[in-house]
Amino acid sequence: MNYFIDKSLEHFNTIMFKTDCGTEYSVNLSQTAPNSSTWVINFALVKGVPYNKEVFRTMGTLYEILNEMTEKNNIHDIIVTIAGKDTEEIGKKTKIFTRWIKSPWTFDVKYNPEITIPGKRERVYTNTNVIRMTKI
Repeated sequence: MNYFIDKSLEHFNTIMFKTDCGTEYSVNLSQTAPNSSTWVINFALVKGVPYNKEVFRTMGTLYEILNEMTEKNNIHDIIVTIAGKDTEEIGKKTKIFTRWIKSPWTFDVKYNPEITIPGKRERVYTNTNVIRMTKI
């Protein structure tokens, strides 16, 4: 399987790719704050329907693109959020994505993290998993 990878938006830290079945995705890296060493990856479905038979190759392509982008931008700390329609789907996506993470990266997964907002009594409970990747 060879996916079509479009790097025309690379100067905006965005790369698009299309799978063999025609599903299109975007990968974007952005800093959490100016001069911050932590970056966030946004992996989004742009067009089409994801196919189960492509999921492992799609995650592999995402990981390859991520490695290339982090090398070019000298990034060593990334936060990845995993979204899905329910806890089961989020869990499956988390498991598949983390299978691709290899040295020199390490990772830690936070399942449905609780977010505290300063000045607010209530806590926010997310329906997502958060993966923190660190290059060693």
